[in-house]
Amino acid sequence: MKHSRPNNVEALRRLFNNFQLEEETMLERKPTKTIAQIQADLAKPYPSREKSKRMGGNTINFIPWYECVSIANAVTDGQWEYRIVKSGHSEVSKKFEMVVEVTIHASDGSFSRQGTGSEDSSTDNYGDYQSIAESMALRRAFTKFQLGVYMYRK
Repeated sequence: MKHSRPNNVEALRRLFNNFQLEEETMLERKPTKTIAQIQADLAKPYPSREKSKRMGGNTINFIPWYECVSIANAVTDGQWEYRIVKSGHSEVSKKFEMVVEVTIHASDGSFSRQGTGSEDSSTDNYGDYQSIAESMALRRAFTKFQLGVYMYRK
């Protein structure tokens, strides 16, 4: 008796079907926290997620974009999204500017906040000017949901 091995197409089809089921399950989940509960959780200090850097002779603390995303995933159970609203070079500031919108889905509705970011297109910072502007805009939008506000109060 011959043993048949599934071919790659069959294996990929099974993997894709499993992924579709997981995605559908995530979409069917309903948010369990109110926006007030989410904002209270986002307002908590996250010192282990902070980084620091020197700017203009001062040391500043900040939460990197990837930590903002991780915190938002944990606090909202993944019930949030973001989109780029606008991006491009400004004739006025001569910088690349970006506006993003973060939407948090809570049990009492969906709530959106926007943030802006900009960077000189000739930057020599780590990363390219678009990703720096996007990171700044994303962090600022989350700040409007109270994430990291405690750092401004120091």
